[in-house]
Amino acid sequence: MSSKSGLSRDETNRAMNLLKSIERHGDSYEFRYPVDYIGLGLPDYPEIIKYPMDLSTVKKNLNAGEYESLQDFICDIQQIWDNCKLYNPEEAFIYKQAIKLQEFTNSFCMSNAIPVATMKKKPKEPSISLQEKKDLSELIQKVTSNTLAHVAMVVEEECPEAFSQLEKHKVVISLEKMNYSTFSRIREIIHAELGYGEEQVNDFNMSN
Repeated sequence: MSSKSGLSRDETNRAMNLLKSIERHGDSYEFRYPVDYIGLGLPDYPEIIKYPMDLSTVKKNLNAGEYESLQDFICDIQQIWDNCKLYNPEEAFIYKQAIKLQEFTNSFCMSNAIPVATMKKKPKEPSISLQEKKDLSELIQKVTSNTLAHVAMVVEEECPEAFSQLEKHKVVISLEKMNYSTFSRIREIIHAELGYGEEQVNDFNMSN
C-alpha cells in the first residue's frame, strides 16, 4: 500500500471488504471492468459519461493509495452506479442492477462505519503511469493511418492542449499534457483496431 494513502489500515481493510462483497454479489459482473463501449457498439458512451468508473479501477486506486478518505473511496463506488443510471433507461435490467448494488453498498456502509455517499464530487482522474505511456507509444506504431487520423481527431477535440499541428500532415500528441479519460479513449480505439493492418506511419509522433 502506498504511503501517500490517507486511509488507516483499518479503513483500508473496510474498503477492501466492501469491494470484495460487491464483487461477490450476483449483480456485479457488468460493473467489474471498464465499459467496452466500442465492443458493445455504444459510440455515444464517452459523450454522456464524462467520468467512467468500475470496480477494478476502484481496487487499483485503493491498492495504490490514491484515496485520502473513505468518503473519496465511496464516491468512486457511487460513481459506478450513477454512471449506469445516467446512461441507461430506468426499465433496463442493468439499471435495476445498479439500484440493487447501490442499496447493497449503502447497507454495508452503515453496518461497517463507512460514510454513505451523500454528495457528488468530480472524481479525481487517475494519472497515466510510465508503463501505460510506454505501452501506448509502442502500440500506436502498429495501427493504420485511418486509426491514427481518428486518434488525432479525438485528442484535438477532447484534449487540445495535448495536440500540436507541426505541418499539414504531421502532428505531435503529448502524453504529459493528456488527461486520463482521453488517454483511455484513444487506447480503446487502438486496441479495437489492432490486427486490421500493420502500416507504419512516419508523420505521427507521440511524445512522453
